[in-house]
Amino acid sequence: MRCLMRACSSAMRCYFSTSIPMLRSSGCNGKPSFGRMRADSGVTPPDIRLETVGGEVIYRQVKLATRLAADPTLGGRLPAIEAECAARGARHEMWLDTDIRRQPRLSNARRLRATVAVLAAENLHAIHTTITRLPFPSNLGAAAEALGGRPVHVNIVLGLVAVGEFAMDLERPLDDDTVLMRGRNAK
Repeated sequence: MRCLMRACSSAMRCYFSTSIPMLRSSGCNGKPSFGRMRADSGVTPPDIRLETVGGEVIYRQVKLATRLAADPTLGGRLPAIEAECAARGARHEMWLDTDIRRQPRLSNARRLRATVAVLAAENLHAIHTTITRLPFPSNLGAAAEALGGRPVHVNIVLGLVAVGEFAMDLERPLDDDTVLMRGRNAK
């Protein structure tokens, strides 16, 4: 399973651990092992592997804030997890449930995901031709206006963010002034 997280300052690809090629099943309990670590060591892999556009690899461990507060060393496993990440040339981070649910990022990401459905294959060429005439950086309102200015055109632009044609800061509320940058798939 794969998801894309995007912000103007740092676009990242994120891979859930079941799809990370270097993770393999440990056999008896079906849980993935973290590379060279043995399943009986009690060290489980981080949940998400991120790659920044610059090539940096970050492993994120998702935890409930209340559980991490009660056990900040993860039962003594945290040093081994961090050492394994460092041995792989990566950084380890904790990602709390409160970070994931932070607004407006969560609602913006959900909206982007839903807007991909409005991107009809037969319209993509016309959309791409119109959008490539925009000066960058641009904004959500100008891009929607270039397509016709109706509410569906805002959703088309957001769909283009979701598929990587544009990038935007999801930490801010979406409105006509939301800055658009060229995305990773822009030609």
